[in-house]
Amino acid sequence: MLVVKQQLTEYDVNPISVETRHPRFTWKLECERRAARQSAYRILVDTDLAQAQSGMADMWDSGRVESTDQTHIVYAGAQLNSNTDYHWSVEVWDENGETAGASDPASFSTCLLGETEWTARWIGRGAVDEPRADVDSFEEEQIE
Repeated sequence: MLVVKQQLTEYDVNPISVETRHPRFTWKLECERRAARQSAYRILVDTDLAQAQSGMADMWDSGRVESTDQTHIVYAGAQLNSNTDYHWSVEVWDENGETAGASDPASFSTCLLGETEWTARWIGRGAVDEPRADVDSFEEEQIE
């Protein structure tokens, strides 16, 4: 039976700053049986870890997809929000239609995804009359 051994989001394990609304998922499989291969997968994405562990998906349920693909599966669920934690699991079926069930959830967090969400105040030299450091006024320490 195929077992999911590693899950990656945007090439990383549990990344904390995903910069896209459509991250790509990848997983690695292990099986004791020779020549075993994946025949289908199902991805679940949820915002709540407890729900993700119970097989829930408030953001995306890909449904069973007949495919041997395990890399670069593009997220196609509800729009991801900025600065949010997400949990995802994948269930795979082998060529005989057998599954070990969904994997333990992996996680990823989004950073600020919209240009308007980035707000800051310019850090500059200050007012014209503000004292400034003069690099020539610092004395070098003498080493004896």
